[in-house]
Amino acid sequence: MRRKIFCRPVLWAVLLSVLTACARAGTPGSTGAQETGDPENQGDLETERGAASGENVPGTASEATSGEDMPEAVPGAEPGEDMPGTASPELPQPYARYLDVLEQIRTEGHDPNGEEYTLEESWDFENNCFAIADVDLDGKQELLFNFNESYMSEMREVVYAYDEETDALREELTCWVSTAYYGNGIVKVEMSHNHGKDPEGRGVWPYMVYEYDAEEDCYQLRYIVDSWDGRIHEEDFPDELDVNGDRLLYCVTEENADTAGNEDVMVFDWEEYSAWAEEWMSEWCRTDVVYHPMEEGFAEKVQSAYVQAAAYAAQAAVWFVGEEAGVSCGYLLYDLDGDGSLELVTSFMQGSGRYSENHFYGLSDSGEVTELELVRLCDSEERDWLADFDIGGVARPPAYQDSEGTIYYEGNDYTREGIYGGYEEDGFYYLREGVVYQDSIRQREQFFDREDGGEDEIHYYSMEADAAGDAGEITAEQYEEIREEYVRGMMEARVYQNWVYFQWDEITQGNISEETICMKLFESALGSGCDSDWVLFHSQNASFDNSQTLFCLPCLLSWRHRFCARSIIPNLIACQTGG
Repeated sequence: MRRKIFCRPVLWAVLLSVLTACARAGTPGSTGAQETGDPENQGDLETERGAASGENVPGTASEATSGEDMPEAVPGAEPGEDMPGTASPELPQPYARYLDVLEQIRTEGHDPNGEEYTLEESWDFENNCFAIADVDLDGKQELLFNFNESYMSEMREVVYAYDEETDALREELTCWVSTAYYGNGIVKVEMSHNHGKDPEGRGVWPYMVYEYDAEEDCYQLRYIVDSWDGRIHEEDFPDELDVNGDRLLYCVTEENADTAGNEDVMVFDWEEYSAWAEEWMSEWCRTDVVYHPMEEGFAEKVQSAYVQAAAYAAQAAVWFVGEEAGVSCGYLLYDLDGDGSLELVTSFMQGSGRYSENHFYGLSDSGEVTELELVRLCDSEERDWLADFDIGGVARPPAYQDSEGTIYYEGNDYTREGIYGGYEEDGFYYLREGVVYQDSIRQREQFFDREDGGEDEIHYYSMEADAAGDAGEITAEQYEEIREEYVRGMMEARVYQNWVYFQWDEITQGNISEETICMKLFESALGSGCDSDWVLFHSQNASFDNSQTLFCLPCLLSWRHRFCARSIIPNLIACQTGG
């Protein structure tokens, strides 16, 4: 089936009217606009949608898809039982307040607390950016405003927390713009300048380590980290600590420590420093934060994302997998084709071979959730027998964009054969004109060596329709060439997909509400993707090895930011997702 092309403002108006009608049609005990959007509180609401089995519910699927053939909207609920809640048609808190504050910053140059964000006339405020994410892991979403369109000394990132009682924002952290958040409450902040004993940056760029204090509900400075190049600053260099002899040491100063003498500073060689850094800032617990540009109409985009999330939630009967999937089913609300309309992806994985089942959904111009056709291809030819790719939970799929704007996301299907072998097929999936295509392009089979010191046995195959068994076997070089040829002429696109999941008790006990579903999907949309005007850069210094942060391309390429030296400038990669 083909999806019609429609105007986003028209869709937004239709969806808003559908949701408003849904809210008004609630039975006694249901609520209208919710006071807060905290997902933790939504599952306990005692509101009801109150539709009998077979009846149409405003905001759900049309009559043609409702009735006894429709899957249950609430997992565990028997046909005819009332379903809790309807999503509010109004943007809930803290998001509404966050947008108000961002708009005040954009138009007035300051926040409600008096924090100034002024610009020179020649600078573009749209180069600044924001994110909405739970970075301190208190179960609530914070607002991050990254003010990078300014002089170096004025650049900063502010983490705002929302106070429900006062309807005000409070600053949890104010620091420089180069940040990395971790799941243990740590924030790593690079300094704007390097005035230390490693001016050439052979070791780490100077940075500070903040830790979230739950009792104070703010971040506290814990450490200041720098490196010491003994080749340049030879005086008092402690050679006895330089175990590997590279004339490079790492200095970790605790907050409030007396920096006048080395006796108050922990001085490490590389091995000791690496162990210390791993303990505090392990890469495995790095939190991905997706920033959005402060471009004109940013608030409307956020509101539109919420309206679409609410529309999907109101029609959960169409797409929610439910109890049989358990926690192995991931959900993604993401703009796959960059047209401004969000698609919903459900990916169910089970079994030792990760047998996957993927479904893709879109919103029609009337606001109805419709499953998109999935066409499985083998070397660009349609083949029904191919399994679905294991895409669920893959946050950073390699992606490419062709000259027509179609975005191709890489995926693979892995199946284990016993304990000593397995095979995988890989290729790309993409959305074009309302149809999702999964194109398998090559296959690899591997038998694991059963003895120590041996080599695994690996076979490579093309995915040609007429290739069978050994007839399709190719060399490792030919295997690599297949992928290279497929993406030739395309532009690399760096994307991030924020998959979300539901609690087991929510799924099995049937107490999940539309509000909970809506807020989860909204969270997925806010934390996914990057705009075509953004870049993903990889810092090369030792302290930020393999780290990833989203920044705005125009500001990073301006002359003012070239003084950031190798902390920011290296390896800028354009992120051309079109979404």
